[in-house]
Amino acid sequence: KTNTPKLYVHRKMILELILASHCRDCTVCRKSGKCRLQELALRFGVDKIRFKNTKKKLPIDNSSNAIVIDSSKCILCGDCVRMCSEVQNVGAIDFAFRGSNMMVSPAFGKNLSETNCVSCGQCSAVCPTGAITIKSCVKDVWKAIYEKDKRVVMQIAPAVRVALGEEFKIKSGENVMDKIVAVMRRLGVDEIYDTSVGADLTTLEESKEFLEKLKWESGCISINNDLKHKDLDVVDCHNKNIKKEFFENRRNIRYPLFTSCCPAWYRYAETKHPELMPHISSCKSPMEMFGVVIKEY
Repeated sequence: KTNTPKLYVHRKMILELILASHCRDCTVCRKSGKCRLQELALRFGVDKIRFKNTKKKLPIDNSSNAIVIDSSKCILCGDCVRMCSEVQNVGAIDFAFRGSNMMVSPAFGKNLSETNCVSCGQCSAVCPTGAITIKSCVKDVWKAIYEKDKRVVMQIAPAVRVALGEEFKIKSGENVMDKIVAVMRRLGVDEIYDTSVGADLTTLEESKEFLEKLKWESGCISINNDLKHKDLDVVDCHNKNIKKEFFENRRNIRYPLFTSCCPAWYRYAETKHPELMPHISSCKSPMEMFGVVIKEY
């Protein structure tokens, strides 16, 4: 039995102990209303905390471009550590120190920006409280909107449409893009575009890159078969002088060709599997490509 009155009392007391050492800034916390600790406190009827406040003032790690770690809101559940090391195979964060001094942080007291963190955001996705969150750019957006001489342009990715549809309980199949455009206009955004156009550009560029590799590889194989017993210093192929470097470049042609659209994936390959780098496309992401097009045209 896991729902007896005795266990209920014990669970309530454990929640009070956690809350006694937890940050109380719930009203301004980004996880307010979605916090698992908040939900459990309400479920078990925790209306007051009988224990002394043991909260420690810990520094906020704001060094990363994508992730913010506020250790004062951490409940040491270990979900982020498990996700980072076992699922993502990165291991940028772990438990540090012992006893009451235990906390989740990068090794050797480093900032997150100094580690091999790939900024995938999965630690934030599994964090039950507001200890790990995605860095917000809301203030920067409002600042740009309020500048009268600045042209503010927004791109809406397909994933954003799905996320907002789920957040606001919009029925499946209903057009969310129209609603987003209307909201952006009311906020003061000058132009709104669909990032899918950038995805089309990326598809074209990556296809071209793959065909170039395929053509180069086919040419190398054909010439190599024709000239097995000939001098490779300088040979004539299709009325062009082709030197030995032509065949040496064949080593750089790698299959398959992986996309480079996700910065987290690119960073992961760069730090964990550098042998995959020759396989990754040199094309920009759809957002970057479309951003260049918008700025230029």
